[in-house]
Amino acid sequence: MAKALARSKKKKTTAKKKSPMKRAVRKVMGKKKLVKKIAKKVTKRLVMKVAAKKKPAMAGTVGKVVHYYDRIGVAILELTGPVMVGDILIFRRGKREFIQPVSSMQINHLPVEKAGKGKVVGIKVVQVADPGTVVLHG
Repeated sequence: MAKALARSKKKKTTAKKKSPMKRAVRKVMGKKKLVKKIAKKVTKRLVMKVAAKKKPAMAGTVGKVVHYYDRIGVAILELTGPVMVGDILIFRRGKREFIQPVSSMQINHLPVEKAGKGKVVGIKVVQVADPGTVVLHG
């Protein structure tokens, strides 16, 4: 108990009076932090709204191109949905878009007829499919 009283006395004696200028600066800084906090909340809400609007448009997403071998014309896809040989896929990146059926598909250099979510497959493509290209069901 005696230690607690001693500590409280020390705190009271060491407290310094702040100059009016420092108080004014702290007020302004506090307001800036508040403004930043509010701005973050507003932008976060807007981002969430935009993201919610974009989700239905990309509902048929099958995967994303992670690599493209230009000499052999093969795109490596990381799948987020199932794909079968014969499916029609839409490759979309910015303004560039092309449609193509899946003629051959391989996993680890072995031909497969179908692949599920989470697999990494190689698909023969006719046009250039740069990394980052979104792949949709046609």
